[in-house]
Amino acid sequence: MINVYWAPFYSKHPADPSLDIYYGKLEHGRKEFMDNLNDDLGFNDNFLNCPSFNDLFKNIVLFRNMSDAYARVVNGQVIVKEADHDQIQFNVIRKNTLKNRVLVSYQMSWILFADKPLKMSTSSPYLHENVHTSYGHIIPGMFDIGSWFRPINLEYSLNENNDEIFIPAGDPLIYLHFHTDEKIQFHRFEMDHNLQKIALSVLRTRTMGNFSPLRKAYKYFNDTHLKGLILKNIRHNLLDPTE
Repeated sequence: MINVYWAPFYSKHPADPSLDIYYGKLEHGRKEFMDNLNDDLGFNDNFLNCPSFNDLFKNIVLFRNMSDAYARVVNGQVIVKEADHDQIQFNVIRKNTLKNRVLVSYQMSWILFADKPLKMSTSSPYLHENVHTSYGHIIPGMFDIGSWFRPINLEYSLNENNDEIFIPAGDPLIYLHFHTDEKIQFHRFEMDHNLQKIALSVLRTRTMGNFSPLRKAYKYFNDTHLKGLILKNIRHNLLDPTE
């Protein structure tokens, strides 16, 4: 079994407010489908019985948006409606990579860490009904959450010639796909100041250079022996129950 620990990731400065109210529970990807099956399905009519689907979806979880959020990007500046000033914010962190495709980040982040090597990939929620993917999709990625302690972010590449995005409350925001055949036990923990300092140091390090291969990052991380310290702090800050 692999233990995966997760927490919201945001500033823990004493002067900043808690944002935990915006972070809901982790949800297993199959749950919504299991709760909405048609009656009187034959075995072969139920795609949930398909081995290829199950191999993919058995280890997919998601997070949902907890409050409405809207933004437009005009000349690289984020504009929100006056009524939305207390929403989770968007910002622009880099120039647009693709022609006529705006990049904008939604300021919700999570951090996950495993007690064994475990590849995790991220993507937009392509099978769950949602509103926001009609505006754009998150930039996907994959890394080993047992060998790298860094947050995951929601950076959207908006659809061509579109400059706005709306993410309503309840929309699934992101799929997290864990690439393993082992059973996974999920645990939520409280991100404290010490853990945040470690994560930010990993995120900001320039030891390896920009866009270095991940294998180099993993070796650097493991050579520092931070894993034991991180797990010790996480286990001290566990929240019940497990998921």
